[in-house]
Amino acid sequence: MLKAGGESIFVAVDGEVYPVITDYRGSLIGLVDNKSEEILFLRHFDMLGRKSVSFNEIEKARAAVLERILSGALAIFIEFLNSWNRKC
Repeated sequence: MLKAGGESIFVAVDGEVYPVITDYRGSLIGLVDNKSEEILFLRHFDMLGRKSVSFNEIEKARAAVLERILSGALAIFIEFLNSWNRKC
């Protein structure tokens, strides 16, 4: 994830670059297709922190794979790399 001014601006997955949508804390909540500029997915969280995801109907299969790749342990690892890069 590349950041500018402390804000995430894109992620690279398998050589493809995707602009990101973040919340007020900088957490990744959505991804945008870099060619069509369509939103691929948006993550929603209820008051208890339960996640639901809305997918682009046209690109649903690809969007679901990308959302899975960018969640959980990998997202934590990406954030770790970003914080490490800021310290260097």
